[in-house]
Amino acid sequence: MTRILVPTDFSEGAHRALKLARELMPNAEIKLLHVFNPNVRSLPYQSSLGEQANHDAIQKHFQDEVLSQFEEAQRERMELEVVVGQPVDAIIEAAQSFGADFIFMGTHARKGLNLFFLGSVAQGVMQRTHVPVMVVPHRD
Repeated sequence: MTRILVPTDFSEGAHRALKLARELMPNAEIKLLHVFNPNVRSLPYQSSLGEQANHDAIQKHFQDEVLSQFEEAQRERMELEVVVGQPVDAIIEAAQSFGADFIFMGTHARKGLNLFFLGSVAQGVMQRTHVPVMVVPHRD
């Protein structure tokens, strides 16, 4: 069975990457990977209550919001892993341990100088992995 790793920050870009992975390979086993970088507080449900509270909030969001968008048969082949660390390192490690055949990643809508830094995680992953990477653009 094909295995796809989808790193997610639960943004629209990440959602588009997951949706495309499901459309192109509906029978694939998908692991969503959320990397909690303790140096960056970017998600609305991250709290100062600690790592376990954040992990629980992410798991609840995954169950309530992400899985609910897919049919039962597809949900059975999806799982979420939450890790703490630097995104590029964690994605590379997860792809290896999961035995990923593909990595589908979303991008964020940025303009101007921010565009230069747009793909820093995606670019880092592409430079360091031998797994094919599909970068799915954000659409306004």
